[in-house]
Amino acid sequence: MRILGVVLILFGLLLCLTIFLAPLGFFLIFVGIVCVVLGGRQRTVINNVVQVSSTPGPSFQQANIPDADDRRRTLKTIEPPRFAEHDPSPLIDVTPRQPQTYNGFMYDKAKWDALVRYDSDISKVVEALAPYGQKYVDELAAGYLALNDKAYLPMIVQKIVANAKQDQPRNAQA
Repeated sequence: MRILGVVLILFGLLLCLTIFLAPLGFFLIFVGIVCVVLGGRQRTVINNVVQVSSTPGPSFQQANIPDADDRRRTLKTIEPPRFAEHDPSPLIDVTPRQPQTYNGFMYDKAKWDALVRYDSDISKVVEALAPYGQKYVDELAAGYLALNDKAYLPMIVQKIVANAKQDQPRNAQA
């Protein structure tokens, strides 16, 4: 069938070279392509072999098949895993905590001192807040170390200066 299809395609190409027989050539090319495509199929033969026996084989012996009672006994003997009784605490601690203090400060004093010493931007801000008092420098340290991002530094300083200016009249009256 394939060989016939190839012959029809070649003969159809030769007929397409002539003007008068070109329609017949196109038809022969089409028929040739169909013959090549359909003629190339391989037929698959499936043989199903089923072996029937009245006696059980070696895999179906009664000793290998547990009955329903054995399964129930097996399920009853399985115990759930026990957790350690000495550790009754939950896996995640969700109790609210007070802010941590380091040596009486609400921030890590050693880390803040290192930042002031080695970071010029922070040391300039500390010098600018020093006239208002140590309380406001400590607020700056706690706020900056909580966020740890210089992008928030102007906003932190602005809020601290606003609080300091509000507190100044109170301190002057006292």
